[in-house]
Amino acid sequence: MNFESDLNNIMPKPVPSGRTGQNTFVGKLLSLISDPQNTPLIHWNAEGTSFIVVNASTFAQVILPNHFKHNNFSSFIRQLNMYGFHKTNRTPRGQRGDSEHQSWEFSHPMFIRDRPELAASIKRSLNDQESLTKSISNDFQTNLSLMQSAQSELAQQVQNLRKDHNRLVMELSEAKQIQQAQQQLINNLLNSSQIKAYADHRRNANESSPWKHPYGPY
Repeated sequence: MNFESDLNNIMPKPVPSGRTGQNTFVGKLLSLISDPQNTPLIHWNAEGTSFIVVNASTFAQVILPNHFKHNNFSSFIRQLNMYGFHKTNRTPRGQRGDSEHQSWEFSHPMFIRDRPELAASIKRSLNDQESLTKSISNDFQTNLSLMQSAQSELAQQVQNLRKDHNRLVMELSEAKQIQQAQQQLINNLLNSSQIKAYADHRRNANESSPWKHPYGPY
């Protein structure tokens, strides 16, 4: 019996720090994409080779705080860049300012739906300068898209306010016309009443007068 060999077999093997095992960011990412409750805002593509974020603003407010303790979509993309994920802009050019249609697609050759064990090999980039440059560039594009989205929403709100204003002006004009018509009707009724009262007064006066023509009124 080889005591040294048996001892080596039962002793745990040392794991190099930071180089083996799935890292926290990728693990959380895989978990939140796989959660069916998050599907309306983040999900795999049909082939399972990339994932799609739907409506970045809502995703940042609803999903990110539950997994990454922040609600900054730019920081989320910066992390993706540092781990070698690449972005493909799925939003059509004419809709890139519309948050309702805006979507983001990211992929990594080792990040596959049906091969979760491959995610353990995804490591943070060691080239900090390259990662920083890429992050700054992507941050700019992300912030630009978010600004376009906010600008589009603001323009829509202004348009809605203008429609409401025009509707109120029209309703006020119609109400004024109705009021004028009602006032005219009241005036006509008053005039008719005054004319009738005057005629009745004259008739009563003639009938009660002691000076009557023998052959009747003139």
